[in-house]
Amino acid sequence: KIRMAPSDPYASLHRMLRDLPEDEREIVELRHFKGLSMVACAKALRLTPAAAQQRYLRAMTKLKNVMGGGLPRS
Repeated sequence: KIRMAPSDPYASLHRMLRDLPEDEREIVELRHFKGLSMVACAKALRLTPAAAQQRYLRAMTKLKNVMGGGLPRS
């Protein structure tokens, strides 16, 4: 497991994203970096909205667990 380095949480976050399975990384990138709605993410990935939501929640749970319970705040 990757552990966050306290001195550079964003570099750690990028490593953790890279380590997600491609399908999970893709939905996190669409949702957070491209700013798409969940419905738009579902359409882009050819999923139902429910399947997109499930994939997103699975990815976010993995990230949260690796980060020790929280995402970095600005």
